[in-house]
Amino acid sequence: MRMGEAIPLAQGDLRWVFPEVDDPAVVSGALSEADARMRRVAAHLGAADTGLEFHRVEGFMLHGVFGLAESSDVSFAAELCLPQDCLWSKPAGPPWQVEAVVMVPGETTADDAEEGCGTEIVAEWAHSYDTPVEAARGLIQATDWLYEQCVTFEGWIRPPRRGSGRGGRGVHAGD
Repeated sequence: MRMGEAIPLAQGDLRWVFPEVDDPAVVSGALSEADARMRRVAAHLGAADTGLEFHRVEGFMLHGVFGLAESSDVSFAAELCLPQDCLWSKPAGPPWQVEAVVMVPGETTADDAEEGCGTEIVAEWAHSYDTPVEAARGLIQATDWLYEQCVTFEGWIRPPRRGSGRGGRGVHAGD
């Protein structure tokens, strides 16, 4: 098996994120709406249309739903997850955490190269939710927020690179 595996939302199981969901149809509908909105972000960028996915790493299911749309200049990521200490621990919850971030390439250091980093978060949005329905609807809000950031991205000033002579950066804060 590969080290990491992405499972499209439609092929996954809600119980991976919401072990005791009372109203699966409502939660599934909200996640499908968030999936469509994440695809809208990807379409605006001209990026691969992957939508939302579940992830399995080294045989362990990550207890969340994840989305990423990226170009060479910017990445837009959203996730809904249960906090957990490590891959093999049973996640604690509620609450469910919903986060969205906008990242741009940043200065790469020797440490970054080893960790596969080299990006800088220029805007983020995060909220916690106590029920599966609230969390799924929160993911819709997060993907809407990402789309708003995507549409306005062209007007942002990117972080200055060493020797570039450019100053400042635009940061959009979540509400």
